[in-house]
Amino acid sequence: MGVALAEQFQQRITVNKKTRLFFVLISCLVVIYLSWPVSTLQVRTGSEGDVLNLVLPLAQGGKVVIGFVHSLYKVVQEESYLLVDGKLRLVEVFFGSFDALNYYDPFEVYQREAIRDGYKVSINPSLYLPVSFATGHSTDFWIKVGQTSLLRLDRITSQTDYFSLKMVTYPRLMARYMEIQYG
Repeated sequence: MGVALAEQFQQRITVNKKTRLFFVLISCLVVIYLSWPVSTLQVRTGSEGDVLNLVLPLAQGGKVVIGFVHSLYKVVQEESYLLVDGKLRLVEVFFGSFDALNYYDPFEVYQREAIRDGYKVSINPSLYLPVSFATGHSTDFWIKVGQTSLLRLDRITSQTDYFSLKMVTYPRLMARYMEIQYG
């Protein structure tokens, strides 16, 4: 009887060791997952970009479109950026009219293509640029990240005439917190 109890105790210890090892392994994987770095797109306002207004997730190769109504020609203009190596690259600009296009590129430096409702200019090679905008208080402007729907920035940043985009890498858990706090 004493031998049988000793064998049962030994089996429980073995099972408990395997169970503990399993939970330690799962815990380590969870910690690695939550601390893995992810990119976030920040929308900032203020003359120095010191006020954080919005945080959105953006994966490598993700697309960001900033759109606005051109202040002079009153047509839509959209700038498309891709996240490459942790930076936003300007790859394309849409102009809602030929006059708006000519305002920025009168010498046809960039390749133009007439498309539905306007003109597309492909920036080739694409450019790494700081992404900042000065806007009028009556200007409609928006952002679209990936496949998400349009988000009206003029409603979020209504008390300013300047905004910028900034890429910041956080551990996944912190990034999620920032998205909840500022998303």
